[in-house]
Amino acid sequence: MEHLTIVAAYFNQPEIFEEWWRVLLSYPDELVAKIKLRLVDDHSERAPLGIPATILKRFDVQAFVVEDDIVCGQTGARNLAMKHAEGWCFVTDPDYILYPDAAQKLLGKMSLASGRDRWMGELERRNYYHPRSKLYGTGKEQHRAENMAVVHADDFWSVGGYNEDFAGGYGYGDGLLFRAMKEYGKMRDVFIQDVWMTHYQKGVVEKSDGTRITDAASPIVRSTVRNKPIFKRMNSDILTKGWKRLLRDRKPPIRFKWRRFA
Repeated sequence: MEHLTIVAAYFNQPEIFEEWWRVLLSYPDELVAKIKLRLVDDHSERAPLGIPATILKRFDVQAFVVEDDIVCGQTGARNLAMKHAEGWCFVTDPDYILYPDAAQKLLGKMSLASGRDRWMGELERRNYYHPRSKLYGTGKEQHRAENMAVVHADDFWSVGGYNEDFAGGYGYGDGLLFRAMKEYGKMRDVFIQDVWMTHYQKGVVEKSDGTRITDAASPIVRSTVRNKPIFKRMNSDILTKGWKRLLRDRKPPIRFKWRRFA
């Protein structure tokens, strides 16, 4: 039976996971059996995420915390999650949630025929896939979800995963990974037009106690001043070294202390 592993790294966002748990607990048993969760706390300023016993009982869950304080270390955090994943993975930000109908539709594209490794589904190796997104509460169609993708773990690691040499800035890790897949790995970027993620945009969800689900990325973007120099260095290295040398010379991934907490 084919599985889909949902991979997410988060920073200071426990509120959004209350919505994750609510949605995941609405999955029917036959769908739960095909879903795995790999979650990483990117050294949040508060205690690691509390995962309800009902989630741990129903799902295959592994959760980790990065113990080193790395500014904007999402690249390494996602690498850590992917090291504990296999097969087809959905790598996403926490504020995008995969509702049961979307998960079922995605799994339907992954179906195996009888016989070893003979595919009948639409998803193909050496491709990575971007879904669509709609805004929670209104259903308004948004942009193509560029900062997340459905990708096979083997294809992810064939280009070395996320490049942690460029940690410390926000928002460039995904773009660099997808460029490496396309330009070096010769993979195809495919838009899945009939699978919709639900986007919990900052401030649109107010809970019963009056608090709002927040996006921890916003204060990170405001507080870091390293984005532009990191982006400049990244583009310079790609131009001067080329992809082959850039990937060869990089340091190994997951170069920090971590521990599993669930």
